[in-house]
Amino acid sequence: SQHHRSLAERLATWPYPPEATSRRYALRHALLHREDAGDWTDAWRVAGDLRFLEAKCRELGAHETEADVTRLAERCRASGDDVFGQRADDLARALARESHWLRAAPEATAALVWNRLRRFGWSADELDGQLRVPDSASFLRVRYAHTRESPALVRDLAGHTS
Repeated sequence: SQHHRSLAERLATWPYPPEATSRRYALRHALLHREDAGDWTDAWRVAGDLRFLEAKCRELGAHETEADVTRLAERCRASGDDVFGQRADDLARALARESHWLRAAPEATAALVWNRLRRFGWSADELDGQLRVPDSASFLRVRYAHTRESPALVRDLAGHTS
């Protein structure tokens, strides 16, 4: 666990320092090393940073981003930490529901995730307290979280004709 903590601090830091040698390594392993170290607070700090999620969607893809957050939720719950586990689970569900948009427009990550979590029942205060939204992000925020969407809906299939 100390080994992974050290890797998280030296090679997989976030926010990514300009002098670091591999941004891609940081994006690929930032959550994994924190999970392996059992540092759920720091793992959530990274996962809840919408700049991190946007950069990961841009460079590694929406699917890998969703898979990393899903793994975080599972491991967090398995460790007995239901608070961070539930947050990560909601975040993974939001990424899954918005994956078709995240692939096409990763620059909209902050808006898509914030609004989806709002529709999942998070209050605006919870969102502002739990997520780190880029200063440059300006978007319309859902005021009322009512939805007619079925909870059974997992994701949209774009381009499917049969």
